Amino acid sequence: MSISERIKNDLTAPSSYTNGANIIECCNHIDRRNFRMWIDGSYADDGYTVYQHNIERINAAYPDRKKMRAFVIDQFTSYIAHEYACSYGHAQKSIVAAFSTWELNQLNDELITDAIDLVSDTLNVIDNPPDPKRLGAYMRNI
Repeated sequence: MSISERIKNDLTAPSSYTNGANIIECCNHIDRRNFRMWIDGSYADDGYTVYQHNIERINAAYPDRKKMRAFVIDQFTSYIAHEYACSYGHAQKSIVAAFSTWELNQLNDELITDAIDLVSDTLNVIDNPPDPKRLGAYMRNI
């Protein structure tokens, strides 16, 4: 099985661990869980530095959906490239080939939610107060 086929299978196949759900449908999908560990620095030798850098990037991007989307695409693609020992470009092409445009948008929205949830306690509450109505509107404007 090629790397692209493995990526597609792992990201799109239903999992018994997640009661038949795929990565878009289940926040406990192994790759969603590992992605959260990737952005919190757990994969890095200097994990706290990575975590701090990602907090800064998320704070700078939030609540701009385009910037958040760019952040999660970059980080998820980097995570997949690392996991499958392939280039960033190959990982990106494999992810895009695995999903329809609609599914990619859904996946991006779920990854944005994961990133926000992971660092929500560190978001700049002075400039971006935690207003559920604003977050709900933000997520609806996809």
